[in-house]
Amino acid sequence: MIRRIAALSLFAALSGGFIPVSAEPVKQLLKSLPTSLGSNAEMMFSANPLGQLALNSRHQNTTLDALLAKIRTDLTKAGYCEEPIRTNVTRGTFSATWAPPKGTVVDGTQQGKYAVLATQAVMLDQSVINLNVSFREVLGGNQAVITECYGGSSSSSNDSSQDSNPAETTTKSKPSAPSIKIKLF
Repeated sequence: MIRRIAALSLFAALSGGFIPVSAEPVKQLLKSLPTSLGSNAEMMFSANPLGQLALNSRHQNTTLDALLAKIRTDLTKAGYCEEPIRTNVTRGTFSATWAPPKGTVVDGTQQGKYAVLATQAVMLDQSVINLNVSFREVLGGNQAVITECYGGSSSSSNDSSQDSNPAETTTKSKPSAPSIKIKLF
């Protein structure tokens, strides 16, 4: 019992005092995604994402716009929130990231980063689209981007090249939510 308490105390000290109540394994999260992300999806090894796992599926007789619209609807219903600043739609491809449902901690996420669900699609021919889905880490803290997914809380940048009000305070929420807004102009 004393060893367990000592180990938890050491872990809490090393992780900045934050002990996640329960971190969800990547495999479990991927399996729980809506069927629009691939009822025929194959779990596969992927070197860079969290858990080194991804879902890969092929969708036939649909368009990129229709597939993205279906994914948006289904993931929103499942509690995911699109991060529009990271959504990119081009001729023949799309990629979008989604903040997991509030309170979800993805196993393996490093301190100072947070996990997003990444969806990437590419047309293989006129009637076949390949879709890859995985959890990825993105920077948190002063390198991150605030979206509506995190409540749009007010915060400032620590970058001295941008106009900032020193009276503003940076807000933090668990898990590591983004803490700055990017001003384009």
